[in-house]
Amino acid sequence: MAHTKPNSDFLPKAMDMVSVDRPSQANESLEDGKQNQLQMADGQPDQLQALEEIISRGLHTFFEVGGALLIIRREELYRLSGYTTFAEYCQKRWDITPRRMRQITDGTEVLNTLREYDDRNHGSLFGGRLPENERQVRPLMRLRGNVEELGAAWSTVLAQAPEGRVTGAIVKDAVATTEQKGTKPPKRYTILADLERGRKLLREAKKELGQHFEYFADQISQLPMDLLDKRIKLAARAPKDGKAVFGTWEWVDAELDCISGCSNDCRYCYAKAKAIRTARYSGKTAANWAEESELEKWRVKEGRKPAHSFMFPTQHDITPTNMGACLGVIDTMLGREGVDRLLIVSKPHRECIQAICSQFREHKEQIEFRFTIGSANDAVLSFWEPNAPQFEERLECLKHAHEQGFATSVSCEPMLDGEIQAVLGEVERFVSDFVWLGKANLLCQRVGANCPGDEEALNRARGLMAQQNSQFIWELYHRLKDHPKVKWKESIKKVVGLPRAVEAGTDE
Repeated sequence: MAHTKPNSDFLPKAMDMVSVDRPSQANESLEDGKQNQLQMADGQPDQLQALEEIISRGLHTFFEVGGALLIIRREELYRLSGYTTFAEYCQKRWDITPRRMRQITDGTEVLNTLREYDDRNHGSLFGGRLPENERQVRPLMRLRGNVEELGAAWSTVLAQAPEGRVTGAIVKDAVATTEQKGTKPPKRYTILADLERGRKLLREAKKELGQHFEYFADQISQLPMDLLDKRIKLAARAPKDGKAVFGTWEWVDAELDCISGCSNDCRYCYAKAKAIRTARYSGKTAANWAEESELEKWRVKEGRKPAHSFMFPTQHDITPTNMGACLGVIDTMLGREGVDRLLIVSKPHRECIQAICSQFREHKEQIEFRFTIGSANDAVLSFWEPNAPQFEERLECLKHAHEQGFATSVSCEPMLDGEIQAVLGEVERFVSDFVWLGKANLLCQRVGANCPGDEEALNRARGLMAQQNSQFIWELYHRLKDHPKVKWKESIKKVVGLPRAVEAGTDE
C-alpha cells in the first residue's frame, strides 16, 4: 500500500474522537468499523496497516491521528516497519517532528482523561461535551498531570462558553483560573543553565549506555516533560511535603538494603536495571546480577523527617544465601531507637520466613511482612522470577507468618498476568493488613536492559503492558474497589483518578 508523506503542520478541525485505552469508545469514532482491527493480537502487521490507514486518511483529524499513534507507540508496532524508535517512525514515516508528536499524543491523552473522568461520574459533569479540536485541548495540556484540576478547568469552560461556543481564549482563561486556585503544575521544560555541563552529561550517558543510548533517549523523549521533571527530582532525593509520592515511599519513610545483587534474578527487576545503567559504580551487569555480595556499608535512604518506618529490603530479596546478613540487619533495626515499624518485603523462601518468625517473635508489634506475589500461576512466576519460590511456597510462608501472630500483607506489584483475582482469593484469609495491586511499570525498558537479546522476554513484556491498559485497570478497579483488603498503588491511582499520597510512609 503506497503512502505519501503528509505535511505534519496541519490545522485540526472538529472531528470524531477516539479513546485509545477504552476500546468501547473507539467504535464510536473510527469510521468503517475499525474497532475489531484495533483490538487484534499484539504486533500483527494487519493492525499496523489499519492504524496507518487512520493516520493517512485522517491528516486533519487531530484526535483520530493521536489515538492511532498512541496505540502504535504503546504496542511498539513501529518495529514491524523496521524502525527502532517511535520518534524515528514518526519523523521518517509521517514527517512528524518529536515536538509535534508530543502535541498530538498529549492532546489525545487529555481528551481520554476527560472522557474517563466524565464517565466515572455517569456524564453528570460534562454531559458528554468534550474538546473537539486542538485549539480547545492545547491549553489543557498544562493540567494533564492532575485529573481533578483538569476536570475543574473544563467544567469552567463549559460554564463560561456563550451558547456553547468554546474558544481557545476561554480555555486559556479557565486554565489560568484553575492554576491560581490550586498548585501550579511543574514547567514542561527544564532548561539547563549550564550548557557545557549538559553536554558533558550527555557524553557520559552515551558512553555508559553504548548501543542502548538511542533506545533510552527515545523512551525519555516520549515521557511528558512535567512527569519526567518530577521523576528526576524524586529520584534525586526524598519526596517533598505536598508532592505525590510513589514506589516504596507510599509504604515507608526510609529504605534499607545490605546486599548487592539478587539470586532470584527477576527479569523485570528495577534494581537490576538501575545497577546495569550505573555499572561503572555498581560493578553489576546482566550476567553477574544473580551473584550476591554483602555491602560493606548498608544502603540507607531516609527522608527529611526522622524516619520511623523502614522497608527492608528494597533492592534485593531475602534468600537462603544472604539470610545470615539479613537477620543481622533486622536485629539491628529492631533495636534502633525510634523505629516503630519494619516492613519486610520479599518473595518469601520457607526457611527464611521461619527463621525470622522464630528469632524475632518478641518483636511482632514492630514487624510487618509484605510478600510479593504477582501471579498464582507457577509457569508465569518461573518465567518472570526464575529462581524465586513457587506460588504454594509463598502462600505457605504467608500462612505461617499469619498464624505466628505477625502482621501480614501482600504486594501484587507488578501484576504478572490478567488473573490477579486468583491470587487475592488464595491469600486474603491469611492477610491481616492489605493486598496492594500495581501495574508493571516501565516493563519494556527494564526487560530490555536486564535481558539483552532475549526477544521472548521483550515480546512478553510488550504483551503484558498492552494487556494492562486503562480499560483493564478500570474494569479491575470496578470489580475490587469495595473489597475490604485491596489497596491500589500509585500506578493504578493515576489511571482511575484516586488521590495519591503526599506524605511518605502513610501506607495509603
